[in-house]
Amino acid sequence: MPFPSNKSTKKQLMDCDQVRVQSIVEDILFEMGEERLVQYKKAFAKFDKDSTGIISSKQLRQLLRTLGHNPSDIELRELVNQVDIDENGKIDFNEFIIMIGYFDKANNEAEDLCDIFRVFDRDERGCIDVSELRQIWEEFLRHAVPVEEFEEMISVIDDDGNGEVDRFELLEILQSTR
Repeated sequence: MPFPSNKSTKKQLMDCDQVRVQSIVEDILFEMGEERLVQYKKAFAKFDKDSTGIISSKQLRQLLRTLGHNPSDIELRELVNQVDIDENGKIDFNEFIIMIGYFDKANNEAEDLCDIFRVFDRDERGCIDVSELRQIWEEFLRHAVPVEEFEEMISVIDDDGNGEVDRFELLEILQSTR
């Protein structure tokens, strides 16, 4: 469906989006806490040189790097497209907070996966034998995942073919399936 050309209709849609955005931002801010909010406000302000409350994609990349994130060009473009509600190609603070919420969620998921990995890495070698994964599949997943699909997943996960899956191989394959 093409975007309405009527300016008042477009304004109404943008106003509706702003209400939705504000709700999302409030949820993220609640989870992040006041101390981190202050940190993000200060960081955003450093890159908002003209104090308009808006930064460019180039400034956004620099800001994200200072916060420890290094998205690829494609990831950055996708993120901007997802959070740039007013479609002006620039990011305001609310849109930035939504983006940070995405990074926080991704970091939390990675930490959770590492914790799960440690449970199965009983001897703390930093890897799981493929035979252990087969045992887990036999006990818990056989009814949900056909053997052919499981074997294909193992061949993809154990990309170096050493019969072991290390944390990085597992994280890589799990993150690529999102």
